[in-house]
Amino acid sequence: MISLQQALEDQKDLVALCRPKTENRNELFSPNDNYGFAHAMKRYSGYPVTESLHATFPHGMYLFDKLVLESELYANFGVHLNFPPQLMPAWKKATSNKKIMPFAAPIHYVLKQFKNEVPQGERRGTLFVPVHGTDKVEVKFDRESVIKELRDLPEEFHPITLCVHWSDVKRGQHLEFQKLGFNVVCAGHTFDYLFVYRWLHLASQFKLLAGCGIGSSLFYSVLLGVPYYLTEEDIVAERHPDFKPFNKTGKEYSPQGLKKLQAIRKLFGEPLIKISSAQRDLVNLYTHRELVKSPEALYKLFQSLKGYE
Repeated sequence: MISLQQALEDQKDLVALCRPKTENRNELFSPNDNYGFAHAMKRYSGYPVTESLHATFPHGMYLFDKLVLESELYANFGVHLNFPPQLMPAWKKATSNKKIMPFAAPIHYVLKQFKNEVPQGERRGTLFVPVHGTDKVEVKFDRESVIKELRDLPEEFHPITLCVHWSDVKRGQHLEFQKLGFNVVCAGHTFDYLFVYRWLHLASQFKLLAGCGIGSSLFYSVLLGVPYYLTEEDIVAERHPDFKPFNKTGKEYSPQGLKKLQAIRKLFGEPLIKISSAQRDLVNLYTHRELVKSPEALYKLFQSLKGYE
């Protein structure tokens, strides 16, 4: 766990904050450890934090519905813990050798341990969280258009703070935003098990979160209780030619899946003071909120995963 004070203290040296971390990375399937989700679920359930979970699970909110990730499909486990629900048919087509279990997104278990230290009446301004790239995927958007759109937000949503990805800090892009007059923050490196708590503390200070492109931050923000706004400017993601993350070639989205993306953009297409019931219902559906387990039940599930190997 981490306090708001520590999360803010960490912002004084973004370069140090964004260096890779190795503490509490005990998963046999390494992506389970990303952002601290495996550690958080083990801590919630009482499962030994030094033992690996014997299953894979998404480390973010996947929106595609036609394919599955090759790394998850061929991981040497008999179980995949699945969310969002629209991926279940793709998993059923991809394998008959794994048990695919519907599962609540790990963010729910993080939030059950997170202590929000900022009263709603004290939240100020907007935190802009653009969809991030990786060393294999370059995310592009019209920066000038987005900055203008953010600056044109109603006065009640100012000032604007930017939350950058660790790779942006590595490339020095945070300095460019600082030169433009923005305060810049970061939740840390992907390998940092405190990342998700730090992110929640940073986000909890704001009246609004904004994003360029639909990503995990939309879902996490709503579950945290902070309204979310999708900018009019969208992203373009370009993969490295040698990077083939899916189990097969082909379209990532069905026609229905594309319609769902359009519906999400419409639902979050204007800045709101309060989260609407439709927004909350959509986020609850995608994150399988109805499947959240008690600590005892989650511990029992984790213990049972060993029996599927």
